[in-house]
Amino acid sequence: MSQSTPYRLDDLIFDVLTRIIASIESVKDLVSLSATCRYLRTLCVPLMFSHASRYINRPMKSKRVILQKFRWPYVRHFKVVDVCPDRMYTVSNAYRGLMFARDPYLCGVLESPKLFSLLRRMPRLTKISLIIGQGTEYIHGISLPALMSILALPQLRELSVIHLLLSQTESASSEDHTIFAPLTLFHHERSVTRRYPPTDAEKANVTLFLTRLCGSLKVLTLPAELVPTEAVSQMDWPRLCELRLRGAQWKTPSVPYATLFSRMRDLRVLVLELTLSADAEPRPILDDDHADDYPWPNLEELSVSHPMADDPVYARLPQCLRVLRLSCCPHVAERPFLEGNSRMHSYPLQTSSEMLDILQCCRARDLLELHLEYRADESESLLLGFVSSALPKIQILQIYRYRAPNTGDIAVDEFARLLSSLADLRVLKVHLDLENTPLPDFSMRPAQRSIEPKWAYDKLAIETFADDQHVIAETLAGILSPSVKEIHLWWPADSGHHLWRRFRIDHLADNTEPRRGTRITRDKDIIYADLVGV
Repeated sequence: MSQSTPYRLDDLIFDVLTRIIASIESVKDLVSLSATCRYLRTLCVPLMFSHASRYINRPMKSKRVILQKFRWPYVRHFKVVDVCPDRMYTVSNAYRGLMFARDPYLCGVLESPKLFSLLRRMPRLTKISLIIGQGTEYIHGISLPALMSILALPQLRELSVIHLLLSQTESASSEDHTIFAPLTLFHHERSVTRRYPPTDAEKANVTLFLTRLCGSLKVLTLPAELVPTEAVSQMDWPRLCELRLRGAQWKTPSVPYATLFSRMRDLRVLVLELTLSADAEPRPILDDDHADDYPWPNLEELSVSHPMADDPVYARLPQCLRVLRLSCCPHVAERPFLEGNSRMHSYPLQTSSEMLDILQCCRARDLLELHLEYRADESESLLLGFVSSALPKIQILQIYRYRAPNTGDIAVDEFARLLSSLADLRVLKVHLDLENTPLPDFSMRPAQRSIEPKWAYDKLAIETFADDQHVIAETLAGILSPSVKEIHLWWPADSGHHLWRRFRIDHLADNTEPRRGTRITRDKDIIYADLVGV
């Protein structure tokens, strides 16, 4: 009998092996694999050192202090967390002097020549993330020369700037001929407040960046207040497939969004999380005069704040749409907290009848994720029944529902039965607007406030609400499809976030009675949802 020849590891196709190794997300597992043999170590090392993060609190005097030299050839994503002490200047009355900056709004630490010298010596570096340390309370930014130095790195393809201003006091000259790298992703988030609105310089810089980058960008995320709407509508975006705008709805131009973004023909993802001032009106995506000029035939994800029932866009959404979000921004449930903190918005809320009209117009029947926010009326049962029957593939469903005036709580078991035919549903997130939902108490003096986020709520009311939530989770889990693995119930907050309390569902296969065969486990941690403090 002939003896079979054993296979060697290097007989495996190189591309297949590298794909297998690249799918390992844990650095610890990569280290363990790399210890098995020299060949695998050679393949693992570039992945083990592909990500690097550094907290920087002072200008660097040596490149090696920032990052060891042996790691330079491998780094693909470099994250810099700015913990410059000068960022305290804008929030602390006790902080008097600047240590490294010439301007309190421009970080001196991020202007370090050694930092840029290091970035130029990373041949595989394709992504840079700049983040300000310890949240959004600090007003600190990156200078124009520093931005230009980063954008000029030829190997760079993705840039994220989180909660740092884009040179608030310096604007680029039209005669500047710096050659930008062909970025495919530009992600910028910043807190926009009445005290620190965007400056003309900041807006001019964003306009310049978009003018130079519009031909290469695939993903763009910006605060809505910084979007140069008229300029954007005139630019060509041949590759852009994902656009996310968050912030206050601009006042001019007051044209439908499809008109503004009509040159973005290849969009797959469009997220418009736009707040309305107290006197503002929602704006349609598409108007009747241009209804036949719907510009996004390949759209897969659409998020619309303050949807309008008579918007003709819903009848023209493509069948390839997989995610649809129709909600207020911020959610109506956050109104008591926001108004208690003097943040006034308009909340044009659709009824369940109007929401039903929107969904019935929509041709997309293969949705995997759906978010709804509405005030209940006589058509709520029809709406939920339509979701179950017409959209059977939904895996994630989020519902913010609010009671009609002078009505009591919804019958939770009936609510669950209307959704029980969703056989693929995995995650249900609901806000039911219960009568006993605790409301924040802003009459307490600051000296009485605890550092805990529950300070604004009555302790007994919170405990009662928590007990009721567990009963609701048990009721939902006992009636909904066995496919449901998680139920998230809205939890009140006073910190500018809305929260979810998660319940994990385990259906026991050996028990034929659904209620008795279901185990509910509540997570100790409360899950943060999207920021609503704007």
